[in-house]
Amino acid sequence: MLKKICIISYSSRKNGNCGRAAEYIAHAFEKFSHLYQISEVCFSDINFHICGNCDYECFHDMCKYDNDDICQIYRVMLESDLILQVIPIYGGLPCSNYFIMNERAQGALHGDEYEKLESVKNKYVIIGNTGAEITKDIIYQSAERLSEKDFLVLRSNDVGERSYKGNLMEYNYYQEQMDGFLAAIIKEG
Repeated sequence: MLKKICIISYSSRKNGNCGRAAEYIAHAFEKFSHLYQISEVCFSDINFHICGNCDYECFHDMCKYDNDDICQIYRVMLESDLILQVIPIYGGLPCSNYFIMNERAQGALHGDEYEKLESVKNKYVIIGNTGAEITKDIIYQSAERLSEKDFLVLRSNDVGERSYKGNLMEYNYYQEQMDGFLAAIIKEG
């Protein structure tokens, strides 16, 4: 049976560093297509609503936005064996799409789905020069069983590059870091 991997890029820039890192990850797992089934989610491609303009329907198991793409993403995540999340840091914090996704869990998940989602293995690629430790702390708040090996931080400053160019994955330096991170994931099974 194929292991299901969900790769999520939270960036709203399709061809930015996060989108290209997610593509790099997907391509790496495609080499093992006999083992893995890949689902890719890019926030720049989805239609979603932020929480609000409602009467807290989610407290009654029926979010008014139950049919948007975020709810569908949660369905894919629940069926996955591994969720690989690529998160950009803007202004020292994870981007707003990361928070929007997490906030919407209340309306998208029902019953024991919270526990089921918590049992899915998660790995994180954080892209940004400042705020990586703060971002990890935020993620740890909702996923306590993580460890340092579950994170890869890519900083454009490491090679003197400007992050807005979106070209980090063109550097061997970042490819080697990503390859090592992914090899460890594959080895874990």
